[in-house]
Amino acid sequence: MNIKYQVRELKNKIKVFEYRYRVNGRQTTKSFRAKSATKTAEKAAIKELENFAKEIEAKKTLGVAKDESSTKFSEYSELVFKIHDRNLSEQTKQNRQYYLSVINEYIGNVKLKNLTATRIESFLVKMSETKSDQVLSKYKQIINIVMDHAFSKDLIPINPMMKVRIKISQKNIKEVQPIDIKELEKYLEIARGNKKYYFTLLLMLYTGMRVGEALALQFDDWDFERNIIHITKNRKRNGKIGPVKKDRPRTFPIHEKLKELYDEVKTWHDYNKEILEDDYEDNNLFIAHEDGQFIPYSAFRQYLRRLDKTGIKIRPHQLRHTFATLFDDINLKDLQAMGGWKDVDTLINVYQAHKGYKTKTIKTLNEKFSNIKNGNESKSI
Repeated sequence: MNIKYQVRELKNKIKVFEYRYRVNGRQTTKSFRAKSATKTAEKAAIKELENFAKEIEAKKTLGVAKDESSTKFSEYSELVFKIHDRNLSEQTKQNRQYYLSVINEYIGNVKLKNLTATRIESFLVKMSETKSDQVLSKYKQIINIVMDHAFSKDLIPINPMMKVRIKISQKNIKEVQPIDIKELEKYLEIARGNKKYYFTLLLMLYTGMRVGEALALQFDDWDFERNIIHITKNRKRNGKIGPVKKDRPRTFPIHEKLKELYDEVKTWHDYNKEILEDDYEDNNLFIAHEDGQFIPYSAFRQYLRRLDKTGIKIRPHQLRHTFATLFDDINLKDLQAMGGWKDVDTLINVYQAHKGYKTKTIKTLNEKFSNIKNGNESKSI
């Protein structure tokens, strides 16, 4: 089989071998770049090209070759993220699918070869009418991953995202801020009227737990012999129980406020059991509905949305930020262990804002440098 190909030489003397072929009347070019300028590397690239050419010809003979650039965005994105997200957590995958479902409503049926920068810009402009810059940034990221993958496979001549002119300023993407304590106290006073959510807020504040961790916590996780809480589970948005984020279980020391919370929650559950009798479903959950059933993440989030009417807006993850900020003067390794952060750098860079230098820091600087002679001590003024 005589295989014809074109050769291009780059500025660094490395050669690129291009094989052109037709599928369903459409010409496509597949490039094979030598890894270096050596003859061995060039032969390897040519060998790869020849194998590809034979595979294409075999598919054409069997009638199974197809123009993949005609694949719809929704179909191709499904394939891409099966590969791209294979090692990510289920929660991250679910979040991605949510954003992708919105994108697919608008451009899912568009073929890869027909998806232009103008079409993508139209989608983003439409979304900007109701969505925040943070959400728009997610949409751009997802579309870029899909189209960049298609470009790398030579399914499209250029990634159209390179020509998208809608820029999203990072300044407009709001960082999660800790909650003002005075406002939090007012908020908790209002929330007290709904015990189950009030308990959830306090548990998250007192421990820095994520929402899913708080909603999955069971009474058996409280170890009063060792005076710690075992945080090993996470309730996902679909209601199922899974491991904590990054599969890093941890413990948390039981302090006095947590003991008070435990007693109050236990009394509340005992009262509900007595009133509801057989209608109470004992799942051993620390945070639960009045009848003992688990609380979905969405229900807790909706409750917080309803409380927006108070004029104080709180989002679940803000409590975690608040916890980290409240205790920025304790040992960082202890704080990292309690909150389950990946490392101290993440804790400092993402969760702890710099609020000015502490008195202790200034005192330490004075002490450390007071005994170092700088050559000016003997000089008279």
